[in-house]
Order: sequence, then C-alpha cells, then structure tokens
Amino acid sequence: MPIPTPNGPEGKKSFLSNCMGDSVMVKEFSDSKQRYAVCQSKWKKAQAGKQSEWKAEDEDSDVVIY
Repeated sequence: MPIPTPNGPEGKKSFLSNCMGDSVMVKEFSDSKQRYAVCQSKWKKAQAGKQSEWKAEDEDSDVVIY
C-alpha cells in the first residue's frame, strides 16, 4: 500500500493527522517519531513540487510585482 500524499486544499495539520493515523503507516512505521518524519517529508516534497510549478509560471510572466 502507498504512503498517503497531500491532496488539494488539505492543510498541513490535517494531512499530518490523517497520515499519522493511517493504518498502513501505523503498520509499516510503528515508531511514532519515524512515522511523523515520513509524513513530514511527504508534506515538504508536495509543497516543493507546488512551488516549482509556480516558479515555472512566474518565469514567463511580464508582470513585475514589488
């Protein structure tokens, strides 16, 4: 089973709560500190992916905001 991934407008707190309580995560990562680290890593990677999408759009923009 896959590790949960953040989707849509789900906030960080909500995602971490769902991820920490996910039955697959509990089974695969019985140590809560390790499970938290995995969930946190998934959140950060998803956010980095969103930022790179925004940067690609911004590079082609003719508008400069100060």
